[in-house]
Amino acid sequence: MTVTSPGFLKTIANNMILFIVFYIGSLFFVMFARKRENLALVALFTFTILSGVMMSFPVIMYSEHVFNAAVLSLLVFVGLSFYAVTTKKDFSFLGGFLFVGLIVLFGGGLLNAFWLKSAGLEFFMNIGGILIFSGLILYDTSRIMNQYSSNEYVMATLSLYLDLMNLFLYILRFLGGNKD
Repeated sequence: MTVTSPGFLKTIANNMILFIVFYIGSLFFVMFARKRENLALVALFTFTILSGVMMSFPVIMYSEHVFNAAVLSLLVFVGLSFYAVTTKKDFSFLGGFLFVGLIVLFGGGLLNAFWLKSAGLEFFMNIGGILIFSGLILYDTSRIMNQYSSNEYVMATLSLYLDLMNLFLYILRFLGGNKD
């Protein structure tokens, strides 16, 4: 809906800092409200709406690759989740590696965005992002099966949603190549 509304897109672009603050705030709102059933659902719904709004810019930028990225993301997500569920293997050992990978990905992304501006580094960061978020799908699915209680469904949903969304974005950027 956001992509097809030029007026709304312009409003978002003109107030990007405000939308980023709302987006991050809604994530903290989900974490705060996770134990309160009705409030948690409202918070999760708010976060997913703002995620959809924020995703409109990469979707427009890489529009010719959205379908392929969505299909690939879905196949990877379903395949890895199926593997984690059927093998019943505990993937909690991946937690430390994935956390360090996220820090490197974040730091490398900032370094490349503001200083290096290297297409080669961006290429490898996209591959790294795909691998890290694929690992997080295994890790979070395993945690849901082995560690989460039944009343933690909001955090379980949020963790898998973030894994899938970020996997989609890295696949989209990988397929789209270097778009400056």
